[in-house]
Amino acid sequence: MKRLFHQRNLLITGASLLALMLTGCRSYKQDATSLLTDALTSYTWAKSDTNHIKKAISRISDEIEDDYWIDDTHLTAEGGKRVFDIDVKAVKELVKVDAGDRTVINDAIGDITQGDLGVSGTLVQDAENDVNADPNEVALAETAWENAFSAYGSSDYFGIIGYSEQAWNHAWKALHSCRRH
Repeated sequence: MKRLFHQRNLLITGASLLALMLTGCRSYKQDATSLLTDALTSYTWAKSDTNHIKKAISRISDEIEDDYWIDDTHLTAEGGKRVFDIDVKAVKELVKVDAGDRTVINDAIGDITQGDLGVSGTLVQDAENDVNADPNEVALAETAWENAFSAYGSSDYFGIIGYSEQAWNHAWKALHSCRRH
């Protein structure tokens, strides 16, 4: 197996990505909806916070539909175009929540972003392991994923999603390049 995602002095091993893959990237998003749905009934929220949470649940629920997924770790082409945008909108709603249990909100955002890291990391790994993949696009995908992981370390939610999207797009291009026979 080729190297997996180097980050300065940190090597992201296959074990951490494997854990995401075995759990299923889509399941992280399902966990976020469950967590938020439970939070609506378990805590008293201001009306505006309740509305933000409901909008986030609605967005994430739309994203986990089968139309966007090949399996629990791979997005369809359409899914790749839509899922990351949906996540940005859902997280924007969640960061607007002012009161209540911020831990629940942060955990839900963490689930969303872990799913994004996993789905992009899975495709980057697929591209790394495909001898026909465009090596330039693979290198761009690796760099973007490393940036996503770095953003994860600093809790930069929008950076995680944005770099995960870039990594996924470059990995998709690497795997579907004109180099294929």
